[in-house]
Amino acid sequence: MTYIMLSGTPPFYDDKPDKLKHRITNDELKFPQSQWSNISHEAKDFIKICLVKDRHKRAHVKDLLEHSWIKKSQEKDLKTETKL
Repeated sequence: MTYIMLSGTPPFYDDKPDKLKHRITNDELKFPQSQWSNISHEAKDFIKICLVKDRHKRAHVKDLLEHSWIKKSQEKDLKTETKL
């Protein structure tokens, strides 16, 4: 969802379900310059660790909440709240 929210497109796509499954399991995650040039490296790193294909190696929610991109967003939200 984060990938889609930031780029407007899914990370893997195909009209045919079998081909889509193949893309999801075999294709490399890419960040096309045309869609990702203004997106931070931290956001891209967050997405990369969310989309690790091996579920045993994928980060847990607790770890994701500690990611620097999330922490910065939380800090920014707190600063905005205190100004209101």
